[in-house]
Amino acid sequence: MVGDRPSRFRSQSIRCRSAALSAARAGQWDRVEELLWGSAVAAVKAVATSRDERLEDENDVRRYVSRVAGEVGDRSLEEVLANVVRVGPVHLQVQDSTVSWDELYHVVKRICLGVERLLRLLPGEEEAHLGTKPVQ
Repeated sequence: MVGDRPSRFRSQSIRCRSAALSAARAGQWDRVEELLWGSAVAAVKAVATSRDERLEDENDVRRYVSRVAGEVGDRSLEEVLANVVRVGPVHLQVQDSTVSWDELYHVVKRICLGVERLLRLLPGEEEAHLGTKPVQ
């Protein structure tokens, strides 16, 4: 059922994002990148399935988010996936004391805000709350 799939991907995205933030608070940075990737990809798939489009692989996801970013005039959506890939290297820089924890926090925050913007593209989400507290 097409109508149910966007809702399942939306829920998966929110669960992964919440788990990523919990892992970050616990200092489990090896899990954070994987969970944020899951959240971002599920958000993209939620939007795609709400439009009755199917994404088969990572390249499809990247192309689709780029297309959607152009359609809605928000190029920062394209940065969501790129920022997820930055989490690991930025964490290593924090460990080496070449950047501050604030930089890592801002990367994670940008990802979470981007995921929220993607989920707001779902039908009915513009007015609705996503069921989670906004990232602060």
